[in-house]
Amino acid sequence: MANLFPTQASDAAVAPQRDRGGGYWRDLDWILLIAAFALSLMGSLLVWSASRADLASESDPQSYLKRHLINIGVALVLGFIASRVNYRLLRAYTPVVYVASMILLLVPFVPGLGVTIAGARAWIDVPLGLTIQPSEFAKITVVLILAAVSLSIVAVSGVPTRWLVGLIGAAILGVLASIQLGLLQEYQVDRLTSFINPDDDVSASAYNANQARIAIGGGGLDGYGLFEGPQTQGNFVPVNESDFIFTVAGEELGFLGSALLIVLMAVILWRAVLIAWKADDLYGRLVATGVAAWLAFQMFENIGMTLGIMPITGIPLPFVSAGGTSMMATWIALGLLQTVRLHSLAVQRSEV
Repeated sequence: MANLFPTQASDAAVAPQRDRGGGYWRDLDWILLIAAFALSLMGSLLVWSASRADLASESDPQSYLKRHLINIGVALVLGFIASRVNYRLLRAYTPVVYVASMILLLVPFVPGLGVTIAGARAWIDVPLGLTIQPSEFAKITVVLILAAVSLSIVAVSGVPTRWLVGLIGAAILGVLASIQLGLLQEYQVDRLTSFINPDDDVSASAYNANQARIAIGGGGLDGYGLFEGPQTQGNFVPVNESDFIFTVAGEELGFLGSALLIVLMAVILWRAVLIAWKADDLYGRLVATGVAAWLAFQMFENIGMTLGIMPITGIPLPFVSAGGTSMMATWIALGLLQTVRLHSLAVQRSEV
């Protein structure tokens, strides 16, 4: 089995291989990059369509799109930086970064700094009228420091199946106990009850879910066309530039456009799993697996809630939804996948 804690000498021995003869650009997983960039491009069109109706009366109806494109540009730079960092050297500083991210999660609750959106106080007010969501960056540090942060990571670590069943059971009991003890906010309870009893619920969550299904169902095979969806352009589906972005795809691009979106996501997950499978050490394998599990869960949850098969949450669709912090975090995760791949290829060459 590959050594989980290699010496600095072994890291240094393979590091030069990465850049020799333009090896960095040659060894990047271009299939992964192209799929992610195409997904972000499609997302930009969907965000543009979803936001133009809201901003029709504004002086600059394209302001939301411009901000989204700037966010993508910053995310690409951060992803590039992450791909240039040797993840095994980064491991030594991960505890410090993790503690810092946990502290950052508390900042939204500081008076004057925190911002409440849709009932959740999870954003920090920053200059230029922007906000950041610390929880998105915390996902990266959790993946790095806790190999058991998700069921898939635990499974890869070789934990017995009964532990996985126990974790699932404990999670279900935890949710039920939170509801009974009144630990959840009202909007959180509404989201759960609207999923369990959609026909009996009259809350905003039920309305959102119903409008989402109407939008997706109305798109048919090839959709109404970009900027032409009646539910989207009529502002019937709330926050459809972020949480409910898939409804725009379903209504305006139809089944075919939505399927293309899902295929691109599947390609990203396939390449992430492949990178994990070929990682030369256990730590790299767990990091890549953690990223794959994180993205897979968010993709399934976001699309699932618009189809009525998952409860409504505020989780964005990776690489697609509007939201600067989410976009940056997902591209940083993509950079981590690339650095695991680059290191594995460098090790393979050093052994030849």
